[in-house]
Amino acid sequence: LSDGVGQYVDGINQIVDPAIDVLADYPQLVEIVQRISGDQEGLDQAVATMRQVQDGVAQLEALNDMSRDELARRFPCPPDLQAVEGGCDSYYEAIRLGIGSANDTMNQVRADDTLGPVIQTLDALPDQLAGVQLPEGGINVLDTLTQLRDGGEELKTGAQQLSGGVSEFAAGMAPLVDGIQQSADGASQLADGAAQLSDGMTQLNDGAGQLADGMAQLADGGAQLADGTSQFADGLAAGKDQIPSYSDSDRQNLSEVVSSPVATGNLLGTATVGTGWATALMVLALWAGAMATFVVVRALSKQLLSSARPSAYLVAEAMLPGVIVVGIQAVAVTAIGQIAMGLPFGTLIGLLGITLLAGLAFVAVNHALVAWLGSAGRFVSLGLVIVAMAPMITNAIPGVFATVRAISPMAPALDAMRSLITGSSGTVVSVFQLVFWLLVGLAASAVAIIRRRTTTIAELIDP
Repeated sequence: LSDGVGQYVDGINQIVDPAIDVLADYPQLVEIVQRISGDQEGLDQAVATMRQVQDGVAQLEALNDMSRDELARRFPCPPDLQAVEGGCDSYYEAIRLGIGSANDTMNQVRADDTLGPVIQTLDALPDQLAGVQLPEGGINVLDTLTQLRDGGEELKTGAQQLSGGVSEFAAGMAPLVDGIQQSADGASQLADGAAQLSDGMTQLNDGAGQLADGMAQLADGGAQLADGTSQFADGLAAGKDQIPSYSDSDRQNLSEVVSSPVATGNLLGTATVGTGWATALMVLALWAGAMATFVVVRALSKQLLSSARPSAYLVAEAMLPGVIVVGIQAVAVTAIGQIAMGLPFGTLIGLLGITLLAGLAFVAVNHALVAWLGSAGRFVSLGLVIVAMAPMITNAIPGVFATVRAISPMAPALDAMRSLITGSSGTVVSVFQLVFWLLVGLAASAVAIIRRRTTTIAELIDP
């Protein structure tokens, strides 16, 4: 606001100062006119000066007649006041008051009718100079314009003070806004707390209801316990007469039978529960490794048709990843079995050989299943695992499970391990069965690879 009023006052001073500068020499002008009657150039200068004063009066009248929009275009509102509500309105009101005050002063000058007669007198001075007295109104104009300029300076000073007050007011608004915001935040937190309290009361009410229900159930349970205790006492009373009574000789015989140790000499070759679980987990680990290999690795390569290598080489190449996996697994499960069962060295070497042979057979069978059946072969392999493990979990299994288990490749591996560990017969037969499954798997895989390497002219033309 102070900048805008300052601009306004400076503009008014630019209008008034030339007139003041001119009228300041008005007494000398009167003396010059009285003394000089034939100096035409001096008279022309005096006339021009008086016309400038008259133009200043006209400019003040034009400013006084301007509308609000015209004042806004002539004197734009400063950005600082635009940020304050009502600042621009006060700014233009102050400008209008200043222009009105200046215009009132110039109206007084116009009422004195001084400038017009002075200009007319100067125009007619060459002919009427002798004996003509210049009016005293020029001095009044000088005084009036001087007062106008001084008033403008006071207006400028007041506007600066007003601007400072507005700035202080704006600075004071910031803490007020912060306080209002903090109050709003506190109210929001209070509302959240009230909502949580309401939820807590609801939960408390529900808990009280559940407690009442629990107490009722406890009372019912207490009544049932009392009834059960009474029935137990009645049963004891009824059964005390049914307890058998033994003679001294009968008691002696019973004590000798009960105290005699259990003979284990005839249990050679029978697998214990620990041995059964250990061998089953070893077989399951080997089969899972072979099955998982051909989930990750393709059983039949896409380059079989274009390969020039022998089919035997391609069969070995296809099974190599599975052989590596089950080889590592065979060593690992044998070591774990040794830790769990503490086998003699000879038995340990035999167990390692069986696990390696079983792993190779499992790789060949799983490769053949995937090569011929694709994804369905993986489901068949998973089904064989379920059939092999079901009897270990429960004896209540359908008869078909026992039939399928008998022809499963995992059955001879499991029997070979158990017979070797327990020292019973049947190890050799189980080993030959594993060799049979290995050969069957290799043959099926070889046929699948040879079949994939064979194509027709129609397939080559329309792939």
